[in-house]
Amino acid sequence: MTRTPNTSGMGKAKAVANYLNSQMAKYEAVEAGYDEALLRDDQGYIAEASGACFFMVREGKLISPPSDNTLESITQATIIDLAKDMGIEVERRRITREEIYVCDECFLTGTAAEVTPVREVDARIIGAGSRGPITERLQTAYFDVVAGKNPDYIQHLTYIN
Repeated sequence: MTRTPNTSGMGKAKAVANYLNSQMAKYEAVEAGYDEALLRDDQGYIAEASGACFFMVREGKLISPPSDNTLESITQATIIDLAKDMGIEVERRRITREEIYVCDECFLTGTAAEVTPVREVDARIIGAGSRGPITERLQTAYFDVVAGKNPDYIQHLTYIN
């Protein structure tokens, strides 16, 4: 399914009206036996999941779609910061569906998803079919950040009294 473009009114806003398309895509994915849906942008490139950002790892490089046709995310920004600080090269660029089939790892990020490894896409096993080493490192580091165990990333937290 195609994501509602950012150029269509409030496409960049995290607003209830913008989630209908995503929820329809997820419903279709679940009906087809999958857990989640990947949405494409208006040019056919991967944009995001129904409620999460998409990342893939290829040859040690972390790749995520550009922000021009996705919803930006605090979790996504945190993962990008963590990756850069770990010495992992990060690239924001267009991703084709076919590239996902041959990537080494992929995962989703978001407030609810946190860092969720993806095992398969379109019934094709990704990498070894389990959480990859870069995903594991980033997931562990992210959990440390949200648990307040890493003071270097305190700016990514909002404490509520």
